[in-house]
Amino acid sequence: MSNELIPFEAGSTGVPAHLASVWGEESNIASRVSINTMSYRGKIWRLIVDGEETKQTRINAEGDREDVAIIEVVVLDHNKGRSRAYYPGAYEEGKNSAPMCYSADGVTPDADVKEPCATTCASCEFSVKGSKISTDGKPSKSAACAPFKRVAIVPPGKLIGTHPALLLRLAQTSVWDATNQANEAEGWYAWDQYLEMLRQRGAKHTAAVQTRVKFDNNTAYPKLLFKAGGWLSPDDMLTAKQRIADSTDEIAKILTGSPDNDGLTGKPSIPSRAADAGSTVAKGTADVDDADVAAAEAQIAAANAKKATAAAAKKAKAEADAAAAAAQAILDAKAAKKAALLAQMAALEEDGDAAVLAPAAKEVVVARAAPAEVVDAKPAAAAAAVNVPAETGTPAALSTLLDEWHDAP
Repeated sequence: MSNELIPFEAGSTGVPAHLASVWGEESNIASRVSINTMSYRGKIWRLIVDGEETKQTRINAEGDREDVAIIEVVVLDHNKGRSRAYYPGAYEEGKNSAPMCYSADGVTPDADVKEPCATTCASCEFSVKGSKISTDGKPSKSAACAPFKRVAIVPPGKLIGTHPALLLRLAQTSVWDATNQANEAEGWYAWDQYLEMLRQRGAKHTAAVQTRVKFDNNTAYPKLLFKAGGWLSPDDMLTAKQRIADSTDEIAKILTGSPDNDGLTGKPSIPSRAADAGSTVAKGTADVDDADVAAAEAQIAAANAKKATAAAAKKAKAEADAAAAAAQAILDAKAAKKAALLAQMAALEEDGDAAVLAPAAKEVVVARAAPAEVVDAKPAAAAAAVNVPAETGTPAALSTLLDEWHDAP
């Protein structure tokens, strides 16, 4: 037997003819399927197709090449639950490693995981909040097994029907944001809020609109935001619908494929790990997870409750002030009526006819002195009248005047 070896040329993909004829289709080296990905490192978009990575750039108005800030896509579908991936140890910048355990549905580890950390994600110690260790060696609020969502996208326009479908992985920080009001005012939403906005606008499917995706400028880590660029044209919408029907297997592989096959060389790319790790910021980490979201929502609810309580107190005070003003107006009106009656009584007393008005004036005085009681002065006046002898005939004073009048010459 000859010991001569045929040179194995680096970069060559061909197999010598005599070997090909011997082995034919027989093989004991499993092929690795790579999922095409729209990825990012830091805040720079990178397209990975068939294992080849291309940085996304464009020529600006000045003719200079710059990084693409916003990408435009059509979302073919997305997994309704949340996937999970566990990477042992702290994230190291520049290190590209596969996850130790992962789950496409976030319920149980995938079948091809060699050493599952637990039988179910719910029972796994690494899915518990606080199990993640930060770069400074201290526990954080996040889970070591990071949740994320998988989205299948393609470029818009004519490429809808021909471009390979791409995986876009959304870290927890990009899925839900309860404190994103400033961005939402400009039409930019976290993923879940974006879907709710589309639903409210009458969209039945994500592939009915062109979606714009950018990085949140308010965070140091790469958090994604989504905006509706507009409804697809009738032709593009039909193309998108047909593409979904024709690409069932391709889309399913993207939404349910294991992270071990995502991206470059069949392993998760660095941005996937960085994003899922809770968003690495420079030398430290910024942990944002469900607990942080719940805490933020609780703070908002408390602030709203405080605001509502203040508004209710303000309204109650306004009503009390109005009631006090109305009561004061009644008192002022009674006081004015009393003053008018007293003035009239004084005028009549000067004319010698005060006895006619005096009882009424006294009635007003009594009512003013005891406003809580209903005072009826008529019985008292009637009783007083009973004790006064009624005069008959001509009053003495008038009789004298008449006598004097008759006696006058």
